[in-house]
Amino acid sequence: MISNDSQPPKRSGTVDPNDLSRDFIGFGQNDLWELDANTAEPQQQTTESGTNFGIMDKPEAPDDSEKSPTHAPPEQNSAGFFSRLSKLERISLLAIAAALIISSTLTIIHFTKEITVSSEILKKVRLPVKGEILSVSSMETYWRAPITQGDNPDSTQRGVILIPVIKIQTSGSSGAIRIFFRDSDGALVGDSTTLPISGDETLTISATDGFTDLGMHASYRTSEHARWIVQVLEGPSVNAPIEKFKNLFTTEISTDIR
Repeated sequence: MISNDSQPPKRSGTVDPNDLSRDFIGFGQNDLWELDANTAEPQQQTTESGTNFGIMDKPEAPDDSEKSPTHAPPEQNSAGFFSRLSKLERISLLAIAAALIISSTLTIIHFTKEITVSSEILKKVRLPVKGEILSVSSMETYWRAPITQGDNPDSTQRGVILIPVIKIQTSGSSGAIRIFFRDSDGALVGDSTTLPISGDETLTISATDGFTDLGMHASYRTSEHARWIVQVLEGPSVNAPIEKFKNLFTTEISTDIR
């Protein structure tokens, strides 16, 4: 309460600092004073929170942290997608991954083994080659242009300018020989050839397909992995079923042109 003997504040003119300080001495902490625009009388104002301010107090600057609280970024799951899966889904994914790894490994081993075996077969061809029916004492391979005229023209595909040829010297009893020409991918080139054999003979067998331009042969010469091969099989007769024919040898076709 303000004492009755205190003088009211002056409404105009210069305010005595002593009087002003005296007027505020009796203010309680729960009183807020402000000048009314119409009466120019000091008025009491109390905030809703119960905190009162004096007339000379400056409003506090708004707390940005309270108005716009900083939201912390959501914590990222360190485990990622895998941690959100159920136990059964994790086991399924791991099983699929393991199956793919095993399958890829076995495939690589298989093809590596096949390539290695083929190379060993080609390198281990030693003459003479003896089979159950026939023996091959000499052998050579090369390329040449198809024979289109004469008594025995080559039966080749149209447009072919170079064909592979194998020349072999055989000995042994009567039987049959079957020849397969294959490209670097192992695919059959042209038709197979089956001929009867009776004792010692010199045979020259050519493929029915080959290169259609010299550039293909140039590539063949420069790439060791593009070699064509020829398979030589022996059988009891020309008309014997395929299962009766057995492999004598397999060899690469050389790069020679004749």
